[in-house]
Amino acid sequence: MLSYTQLIALLNGQKHSLITKSVLTYIEANLSDSNLSLATISKALGYEKETLSKRIKRETGQRVTEIINQRKVDYAKLLMIKGLDDMATIAQASGFYDSSYFSKTFKKIMGCSPSQYLNTLRTK
Repeated sequence: MLSYTQLIALLNGQKHSLITKSVLTYIEANLSDSNLSLATISKALGYEKETLSKRIKRETGQRVTEIINQRKVDYAKLLMIKGLDDMATIAQASGFYDSSYFSKTFKKIMGCSPSQYLNTLRTK
């Protein structure tokens, strides 16, 4: 999964295409949008979905949906670090359409539930 640091390196790197940089920038700018998807990105940027999908996978090693979910989870973690503790609010602010999908995605990426992660933060 791409970390924020890796994402910035991708955006600043010379080896990645303008398409990839545009997609990653669009994702960052629209993280809180629960409708953010390959389809919405391709429409907004004027590229075919297949073109974007293949290019992003080739250049980053990840699918667009994986990058979107990773960045949303990273943002949710940041909100928790800043003291937000209502899971429904965190889910919505992070661009997840419901708390259940947020929890499932968070656990898949982080290996623990959002509540477990928050409890870990509180004990530090």
